[in-house]
Amino acid sequence: MTVLDLFAGAGGWDLGARAVGLDPVGLELDRGACSTRARNGLPTIRADVARFPLAHVARIDGLIASPPCQEFSPAGHHRGTAVAAGRLIYQVTRWAEALRPRWIAAEQVPHALAIFREHAEALRAAGYSAWAGILTAADYGLPQTRLRAFLLAALDRPALPPEPTHAEGGGPSLFGEVAPWLTIGEALPHRHGVTLNPGRTATQPNRRNYTLDEPAPTIAF
Repeated sequence: MTVLDLFAGAGGWDLGARAVGLDPVGLELDRGACSTRARNGLPTIRADVARFPLAHVARIDGLIASPPCQEFSPAGHHRGTAVAAGRLIYQVTRWAEALRPRWIAAEQVPHALAIFREHAEALRAAGYSAWAGILTAADYGLPQTRLRAFLLAALDRPALPPEPTHAEGGGPSLFGEVAPWLTIGEALPHRHGVTLNPGRTATQPNRRNYTLDEPAPTIAF
């Protein structure tokens, strides 16, 4: 299966993809990220996703993308598509329309959800099943309550989010029996008696300490 990973970074998507039998080729411009990928044996093309000539790309099976999130985050003051880096989010549909992969999976910070919903509408008009929404990392076995916007699309099957495997407190749910959220202490069992203090920012002045019996928060700047 031929899979491309746009804005591939150091390879988080690709390591996960390898765990399910895929081996994406990453497109990444940052030299440091490309070096990290090379050290981990991840196939990489050093290129600018926005300038890459799509006429030379063969048909692909899957398209992965994590467009730069800084301009949609508090660190970028939520400037979004008002700046060039924020407009890179539209490369997802540019590549999808040109290459028409069987499936698409894209991720961004929650403030990008409105644009992902626009993408989903465009993909449905092009014959895809598409879904856009927010998922919580803790619901899938990670010890962190990180929220992320996702865009999923497919040509040959319904595009639906994965069923949660965990929930706060665990127990019965709409998706059957699920495990409790994984805590910091379970993920870092040697850190007894430690609390996590993510500090305070102008946008989150009342942040509290997090103990080892709960998931970690997303640390924002």
